[in-house]
Amino acid sequence: MKIIPFKSKATISNEENLTRYISHAKSIVSAGHYDFGWNSKIWKFPTTTIRFTKLEQNKTLHNSAIPTSDQVFGFTYSEFAKAYIINTIAESPKTRPRACFQALQYLDAAMRLSNETTCITQTSIHHLEEARSLIEKTGSKVGLGISLQTLAQTIAKHNMTSNGIASWKHRFSSKKAKPDVSKLPSDEAILSLAEIFALGHSSELDDESIYLTSLAALLISAPLRISEQLWLPVSLLNSDFDSTGVEQWFIQFFSSKYRKFANKPFVTVMAVHARTAISRLAAITEEGRNLAKHIESGSTEFYPHATCPRLPRHQTLTLDEIASALGVSKKQAVKLIHLMTGSYSTLNWSLDSLWSAVREYNLLRNPHFPYQVNPQAHEITPPRMSESLMCFRASQLVPKYKTSPVLLAPMNLDYFSKRLTDTKTNQQGAVISSFFDRHGYTGITLKSHQLRHFTNTAAQEGGLSLDLITKWSDRASEHQTRTYMHMDEARIARKIADSRIAIAEFTPTPISREEYNIYDNGPVITTIYGICTHPWVVSPCEKSGDCTDCSELLHCKGHRKSRAAIQRDYDLIAENLAAALQAVKDGTRPATRWVDHHTRRLERLTKLLAMHDDPSIPDGSAVMAPGTDFTHPGRILSTKHPEPSVPKSYSVVDDSLYGDDLLSCLKLFREQD
Repeated sequence: MKIIPFKSKATISNEENLTRYISHAKSIVSAGHYDFGWNSKIWKFPTTTIRFTKLEQNKTLHNSAIPTSDQVFGFTYSEFAKAYIINTIAESPKTRPRACFQALQYLDAAMRLSNETTCITQTSIHHLEEARSLIEKTGSKVGLGISLQTLAQTIAKHNMTSNGIASWKHRFSSKKAKPDVSKLPSDEAILSLAEIFALGHSSELDDESIYLTSLAALLISAPLRISEQLWLPVSLLNSDFDSTGVEQWFIQFFSSKYRKFANKPFVTVMAVHARTAISRLAAITEEGRNLAKHIESGSTEFYPHATCPRLPRHQTLTLDEIASALGVSKKQAVKLIHLMTGSYSTLNWSLDSLWSAVREYNLLRNPHFPYQVNPQAHEITPPRMSESLMCFRASQLVPKYKTSPVLLAPMNLDYFSKRLTDTKTNQQGAVISSFFDRHGYTGITLKSHQLRHFTNTAAQEGGLSLDLITKWSDRASEHQTRTYMHMDEARIARKIADSRIAIAEFTPTPISREEYNIYDNGPVITTIYGICTHPWVVSPCEKSGDCTDCSELLHCKGHRKSRAAIQRDYDLIAENLAAALQAVKDGTRPATRWVDHHTRRLERLTKLLAMHDDPSIPDGSAVMAPGTDFTHPGRILSTKHPEPSVPKSYSVVDDSLYGDDLLSCLKLFREQD
């Protein structure tokens, strides 16, 4: 009698999903994106080497040793482990293979400690908690915990287990409390980047400074995501005329998050800076695009960069010629050949054979070439590297290193944020200074997403509706947009109050002169023309600061600074009157109103200058020159009962009419000559 083990429908579905998951990864490897075979126990990536060994072998197995079958994962688990690393990198190219592998090691160890087979379809909360307890004994709990949590979420996402593990959390926390980083960038960070960006108009910036400041300018000009820089073509800049006939600038690109083409208009005040930023980025990546185009063409000729030796293609190269072709020193050339071929030999190289090695190494470094992102993960084909605004060469964004003329650098989305964080010390003890510190701006950090919050908040404060901000930011709903609004609470309260609370009208109650005399007089106000005698307790200034045409201005005859101020006004009015007369002469009829206005003002100032120059009035005399005073009720009454309101002459007044405070002020004017 044959016994067939029972499998539930859910288990069969989990196993089928696991098989499809592994098959998808195998198709990626077989497509030639990686320089290793699927069945190999050791996988070499550009930045690390993975040996599919069990956790306990980390301490006992030497790095150069070939692991035995007892030291590596079981066959079924090894198949999944390889698929997990490949599929994760395909979905997110910035993922570190080492982080994926470490999570797999701890989950495998946890399953074996539970005396169970390492079968992914059986993964449960118990296994994850057991793996967590193993991680807790290490010194990097948070990082490993995040990797394990991501692994659990991936298993649940692809329905490779029926156990509820999607919501499992690692629950580790850093010993050091994280600083309270605002979602908005600091003023110092924005102003520092702006100052460095401005230096590019008068001096030459290095490529790192151009990249960071130009990308920051774009992120402030329009609410872009940092990942969207990989989708920006070099020809992204466009312009069109709005309904008022004004030219408006915008960028057009494919939004990978919502899988559609998007137009993002620039903030008007930033449009010029955004265009400058794009032109600078295009200039420093032009050589990178030329190199990418040469590789894309499939040419077998060595890329003809500036230092490439002009020799026959098959002629044997010396070490000096190899170094010139690779654009590095002789010592670095030997190391680079070892990275490309696994051998240190520099014999029997020609330009053709060297280019073949360089081309293959470029394809290894850029697994999605000729693209920077995985084209299989998107419905729309992304820009080629030869079309990309962000096509950099190796070491181009490291000021102390020489840019490689023959190696392309896959764009790392951390390039922006990591350079704008605090100065750090790496494991080897080397100090890695932040971009701000290197330029003399200490204690400043910036996250790329802070700039997206900034543009949304600025748009809200500028009066843009939530619906328009949502469309501009390329979001799915207004609910998401609200999380990006960080307007100051006091300003929000003031705005709500202004819209909901009626403004109380206040009309001052008139008082008599006798009542006014009871109050203490306030301080005497002086202007550049003289002394203001207006009763400020009764009402504010009704002339809006038009002192020279006010009856309440007390002049000190002959005061040199006062006369100079009136002369300056006279010269300006005369200049404007001449311009208005010319406009009338040219046929601009509305300018006649300005002619009338300036003529009256000039007549008034002429009289004041004549008063100051009148030899019959002793210098230092208090002079009152009545002006065209008005009140709003008086204007209304004057339409029915017009009366001449401007006396034709000024008069010398008796000092005794004024109080001690005003006389003291008048004395100061006299003493100033």
